[in-house]
Amino acid sequence: MAKYKAAEIDIIAKDKTKKAFKSAKKSVATLAKSVKKYGAIVGASVAAVYGAVKVAQKLISVYKIQEQAEAKLTAAIKATGKQASINVDHLKRYAAQLQKVTTFGDETTLSAMALLQNLGDLSEKGLKKIIPGIQDMATAMGLDLTMAAGLVGKTLGSTKIGRA
Repeated sequence: MAKYKAAEIDIIAKDKTKKAFKSAKKSVATLAKSVKKYGAIVGASVAAVYGAVKVAQKLISVYKIQEQAEAKLTAAIKATGKQASINVDHLKRYAAQLQKVTTFGDETTLSAMALLQNLGDLSEKGLKKIIPGIQDMATAMGLDLTMAAGLVGKTLGSTKIGRA
């Protein structure tokens, strides 16, 4: 009789184990579906956050470049002692206007103006008058604007032309 009970217990145990495995398998399948469903949502959310961070980093970088260009121009005007006669805000607005009709960003134009001012010691009128020609020269010669401004600025500085 003891032997029979052991066999009976063995059968009952196998049955219960089978049922437990079936139940576990169902639970794992349900969990897998949930993970798949919500995993895609989480993945999309992570991608969206990553994209937003990248955009924010780019905006910060562009803002920093703009701020540096404006600071260079202000420093160049102070270095040449023309802060009383040259209005940086006018030059910033002028660079923004040029940006609308050229391929040069206003920050690039402001940096070129700063270099021109350092090398050529120009007036506000002189800077406004010469920068479109330098933009044209840069485009025609395949130069970047800073390089073209450097070439013209060195010429102006060495010949004392353009100090009006």
